[in-house]
Amino acid sequence: MGTKQKVGICRTGVFVCYFVIAGGITEGSEDLDAVLNAWEHRMNSTKTAVFHWQGTSQQPEFQKRVEGKMSTSGESTFECTTQLMFEGFDGKRVFHETNAPVRNGETGYMEQRFIKTSVIGDVETDLFKFDRAESYEARKIQANAQNALFSLATKPLTLTYRVLEPRMGGYQRSKFRMTPRRAEIGGAQCVVVAIGTETAPQYSEFWVDPTKDYSVVRYRKMASGKLRHQIDMEYREDPTGWIPKRWKMITVDNDGSLRSSLEDELTNLSLNASLPDSDFDIEIPEGTLLTDYRTGREWFMVGADGNERMISKDEASATYVQNMQETFPKHTRQLAGRTTTPVLTWILGGAVVFVILLSSVAMWKRH
Repeated sequence: MGTKQKVGICRTGVFVCYFVIAGGITEGSEDLDAVLNAWEHRMNSTKTAVFHWQGTSQQPEFQKRVEGKMSTSGESTFECTTQLMFEGFDGKRVFHETNAPVRNGETGYMEQRFIKTSVIGDVETDLFKFDRAESYEARKIQANAQNALFSLATKPLTLTYRVLEPRMGGYQRSKFRMTPRRAEIGGAQCVVVAIGTETAPQYSEFWVDPTKDYSVVRYRKMASGKLRHQIDMEYREDPTGWIPKRWKMITVDNDGSLRSSLEDELTNLSLNASLPDSDFDIEIPEGTLLTDYRTGREWFMVGADGNERMISKDEASATYVQNMQETFPKHTRQLAGRTTTPVLTWILGGAVVFVILLSSVAMWKRH
C-alpha cells in the first residue's frame, strides 16, 4: 500500500520540507535489538570524543525591542562555530564552546554570544559574553544529573555516540519500540524506531539506516501530534565506522511556522584520544563578574592572578549594569546610578540568572 506525503513550510522565502515518507507502511522484519545493540556497541567503543563543527543559523522572523516597543525584524543569518568534547559515559567530564545566536532577555534582540562551558565532576562553570561587549560574565553551579549541554544543539552527536545514555541527552533502552514504518532516504530503505505514541504530549522518531550500521539519518520530535524539531543527517564512512558529515535542523512553532533553521558541517573529529585535565579547564579573564550558585548566591570579581574577590550584591548589580551599558548603551543608560535600590537590585539579580540560563540552553533545551 504505497503512500507518499510531503508537508512543507515556507517562511520569508525559505522552503523547508520537513516530513517525507516514501515507500509506504509495511510490517518489517528488522529486529529492534539489532538496532539497539548497534547503538550500544558504538557508544561503548567511543570512550572520548572531540568534535568541531560550523554552520549557519537562519532566524526567519524574530522580535526585537525598538524604542521600548517590540517589533518584528526580517530574516537574519548568523554564523556559528562549536566545539564539543567529552570523556566517559556519565556527563561529568564535558567541555563545550560555541559562538552562536541567542535571544537576549534584556533587549529582546537575537545576538551573537560567545559561551564556554565546562563540567568536571559535579561542578559546571560557564563563561560568556556578547560579541560587542568588552567584559565577560561567569557562573558556577551544581552540575545537573542530566547534563544540559547535551540538548538540541548537540543532538546529532548524541544520536550517533550516546543515544542510549540519558545523562548525556540520550534515552533509556527500554523506552524504544519498533514501528511498522519503512521509508527511503538517500536511496536506502530505513526503519523507524520510536519513543511514545504519535498523539502523546511527547513523541520521538528515529529513522535508521541499516546499511550504515543503523545510524540515525532523521530525528523528529513531536508534541501532541505537532512537529517541533527535525534533524536530517548525512554520514561518511571512516575506519572507526560511520561518522556524521553534516546535518540540517529546524524548529517549528505551535502554528506550524518555521522558528529557526540550522545547517552544520563537521570540520574535525577525534575519537578515543587521551584528553588531559587542562582540556576541560576554563580560564576566567580578569575583570569577570562571577556568580556562584552552589551555596546560595555569592558574587566575585576575578583578578589578574585568577584570584576571586568576594563583592557585595550592590557592587555585583552595578557591574552588571555597566556590562549591559557597554553592549547596549541606549537600552541601559537609564539604569546608571540607580543600582543600590533594593527593588532594582532584585530585578538585576533576576535578570542575571535569566540571561545566563538562557544563554546556556536557549533554543537547545527541547530535544
